[in-house]
Amino acid sequence: MTAEWHEDAELVRCTRNGDRTAFAELVRRYGNAAYATALTYVHNREDAQDIVQDAFIAAYCKLVQLREPRQFGSWLRSIVRTRALEWLRRARTLRLAFDATEATQVELANASAKGFAAARESEELWEAVYGLPEKYREVVLMYYLNDFSYREIADFMGLRETTVNGRLSQSRMKLKGQLSPEETEGLTMNRAHVEKKVEETVAKIAREELHETIPLGDTENVVLFCGIEADIEICQAEGENVILTGSKASIGFTEEEAKKSVAGIRILSDQVENYLESGPHPGEYFWGVTEKDGKAVPITQRIPEQWKLPGEVARGTSFEPTELFPEMATWEKETVRIVKEALGRATRLTVIRERIDDVTLSPAAYTEELHRAFALKYSTQGIVYGSRGRVDLVVAIPARKTITVLSKGRDRIRAWGLRSNVNVVHGGDTEVADIEGDVCLLNTPVREAKGVRGRFFQGHYEFGATEESDDGTKIRRVGILESAIRDLTGEITLDLGRVNLTAADLHGKVTIRNRFGATRFHLNRHEQGSRYRIHADSGEVIVFLKGELSTELTVTVHTLCGHLKLDALRGTSRNRHFAQGLISSSTVTVPMPLMERDRTSDLVVTTRDGDVTIEKMI
Repeated sequence: MTAEWHEDAELVRCTRNGDRTAFAELVRRYGNAAYATALTYVHNREDAQDIVQDAFIAAYCKLVQLREPRQFGSWLRSIVRTRALEWLRRARTLRLAFDATEATQVELANASAKGFAAARESEELWEAVYGLPEKYREVVLMYYLNDFSYREIADFMGLRETTVNGRLSQSRMKLKGQLSPEETEGLTMNRAHVEKKVEETVAKIAREELHETIPLGDTENVVLFCGIEADIEICQAEGENVILTGSKASIGFTEEEAKKSVAGIRILSDQVENYLESGPHPGEYFWGVTEKDGKAVPITQRIPEQWKLPGEVARGTSFEPTELFPEMATWEKETVRIVKEALGRATRLTVIRERIDDVTLSPAAYTEELHRAFALKYSTQGIVYGSRGRVDLVVAIPARKTITVLSKGRDRIRAWGLRSNVNVVHGGDTEVADIEGDVCLLNTPVREAKGVRGRFFQGHYEFGATEESDDGTKIRRVGILESAIRDLTGEITLDLGRVNLTAADLHGKVTIRNRFGATRFHLNRHEQGSRYRIHADSGEVIVFLKGELSTELTVTVHTLCGHLKLDALRGTSRNRHFAQGLISSSTVTVPMPLMERDRTSDLVVTTRDGDVTIEKMI
């Protein structure tokens, strides 16, 4: 390892103490390595540079979350990979497969790389490089786009040096001599140029670190409310206290202005007898913007005077059906009961400002880099306006407690490795993993949920925004969410409006209602006693049965007028298939009354006019 590598910890320490020149050195040192990682996934140089810039700015704001400063490089790489995959999801180059396997990521990267390869002078070379499997491709790009030694590449990628050497050797063999000296020079010339933009953006940001220990006393519940934009990570704490770490950040025209803005963000805590009555700590919440006399005027909300708990808790549902669509009634009674119980006696945590700190910027000053780090609320041709400031918060919770996050729909929330219960109300981008407790998500979308060993309840009813064509002749739905759940065991209930859902390895009492989104249900094995119920209105349902499950399970399919393709169930000795007019098609082991079939079948799929396909996986 070079001497420079040993300096990483010192550069991180200096950056955390406010030395921006130290962070500039980290950007210079790792810019090309991060760029090589980004190019492993995305299709052109400009997009890769945007990803790298975003990753460095995110790293700057979240630097307190780096637990081992000497590992800055590998930590940065994980941020780049996450940002690159998010870019691919947004670009929708290919549908992101449920399990995000290495093979799937390679397919995404290969597809997105075609435009990049075609635009290069050495088209055949770039196509050859992008034809390599991901693990070889990144090593090749790392080697030729950076000045790292094998050892430095190994440290950045979290590999052994011998592994790097072997992958590079294999890559050269696979490329079959296409890396001539001229082509090598062509690769080398395509390096990143991100230092200036990152430095300009960081110069507008002030940050302040958070380290707090909060005793819970005899309370079992923790309630967190963020009155400003937040990135929240919930993890396990040893001991009996809540540990808060993280950073708060804000922007300003000058360093002094930015620092003053950061100082106005406060984190408050205490115990309350009834959170339903108290609400969060006093402060002011930025709700939006209106325009008056040609000027932007903030819409604010005083907390707690004007603050009301989400109406779901009072009504018992997140979505009230109209008389026109009574079938839209939700299944949230138990979810709301659990959330309401957690909002009783509790330790109260609030991230808030006493007064809104708003900012007006010109479009020129509000750069793309700054926009991706701090999304303001309002813009016209002349101004960009909004409330500034955000927090990146790690909340460590003791075992056997319950944490409830009350969000405003924009926060990013990740809970992992817990022996506690988690509730989220109106969450934004949410992920949960490895939870030995219950998870209740009230009107909250999920990007991914895996490894939950308690009850899992989710409701989410946003149907996507609408978009009108330029000539005003057509309005269409846009913005459907991609969601994946896997490896869940227990009582599992999902009630969704319109989500493209992929589910696999679910066991126990499983009920999925996905009204208008596509549902892909993978059943790799069947545990005795597990029951699966899938309901849709017009959403497509595809069930994948592995191995002999198509002959071992009892399956019932009902549809009013959807198209059925049940090839996996045809010709089996145990199942018998018959139709009842337009009303239903059923596959069962023995004839029996309709309700008895539904009660005893292992798998029941019911749709109004959605298509149903049951396929056999080999």
